[in-house]
Amino acid sequence: MEGEVISLAFGGYGVVKKGKDVFFLSGALPDEIVDFSIDFKRKGVNFGVVKKIIKSSEARVKPKCKYFLKCGGCNFQNLNYEQQLIEKEKILKEILKKIGNLEARFEKPIFSKEYGYRKKVQFEINDEGKICFFKRNSNKLIEINECPVLSKPLELFLKRINKNNLKFFDAKNLTLYLSKSIVGRIETTEENLLKFWRNLKKISLKGLWLKPKKGFGKYLIKRNFEKYFLYHSPFSFMQINEEVNKFLIDEILNYLKDYNDLNILDGFAGVGNFSVPLSLKFKNVFAVENSKSNFYLLQRNKEDMKIENLNLINKNFEEVDLKERIDLILVDPPREGLTKGSIEKILSFLPEFLIYISCEPSTFARDLKIIKKFYSIEYIKLVDMFPQTYHTEAVCFLRKL
Repeated sequence: MEGEVISLAFGGYGVVKKGKDVFFLSGALPDEIVDFSIDFKRKGVNFGVVKKIIKSSEARVKPKCKYFLKCGGCNFQNLNYEQQLIEKEKILKEILKKIGNLEARFEKPIFSKEYGYRKKVQFEINDEGKICFFKRNSNKLIEINECPVLSKPLELFLKRINKNNLKFFDAKNLTLYLSKSIVGRIETTEENLLKFWRNLKKISLKGLWLKPKKGFGKYLIKRNFEKYFLYHSPFSFMQINEEVNKFLIDEILNYLKDYNDLNILDGFAGVGNFSVPLSLKFKNVFAVENSKSNFYLLQRNKEDMKIENLNLINKNFEEVDLKERIDLILVDPPREGLTKGSIEKILSFLPEFLIYISCEPSTFARDLKIIKKFYSIEYIKLVDMFPQTYHTEAVCFLRKL
């Protein structure tokens, strides 16, 4: 079949319409005319593959990775990076309009380098003991020996590790890391863990852990920033794109530059990614974290940094009860977005400022649809944590009506 690609959809697919039928095509770009075939149907939706490009987009570029569109990781290596940002912002705006009936002012996206940004990755192991990723749209594996979105230490590790036979691994819960870079998760026995550790520590492997309190090498990873540091473990959440994360923190600090005397509530604090830098600038920060392991590291970071105005709360955000006036709430929830109780908690405090960081556009739109009854959106920024992929994050700055 032949058709013209009218847009990109969330998921990284080029969209073709023919009559009442809609086709989602891997590797197709807007304004292209392509010859394609249907690959599979899922819940009545047609997914296809491009057989031939009849008219190519001016924004099309040569992919950097030889596994592009074979591996399930990247979606946009064939699209120049400037256009990637434009298309991601378009998709985000469409979702906000469709689900949340929202139109908002967007400012320049937050982004950094196109490749070599990823400092954490999860590998799979095939029956031959080789490192793999999942194939595109499949639970089958594809063996790999390079990945240009990985940081240089990780990609070097990948090239070296495939010279070793890893047949004794099953896959899932082992975390390896080199210095600041987390290498992957795999499952094995303690005996093979020791064997693997002795073999691979020769190539800069700093730690190897099956689970907390069971492993070898360093357990705590210390990340140094300009004015502070954070400890985290191989099992705690940290953004894999450090540079974009720094730019996001800078954006928040710049937004609040005229307000120093603030009481801030961080609803999903983790190990202190936002709480620690905010506490260095503002009157009081209340950091809420439910996970016991994350909370331990949050305490460690507070104590080692000697931050007296960082107040820690080991509860779910929706269970927090404070007597202090809260001027700003910052939320960075998981993909599921905010629970009904979390939104009710925000509205019970009704702070002057609200900052919502999202990693899932649909739940972002759903939540903002409710919140906009009480807050006006000052602006939104696309936050491109994952260049070359369809994954879309955003930060929204709101002020009480």
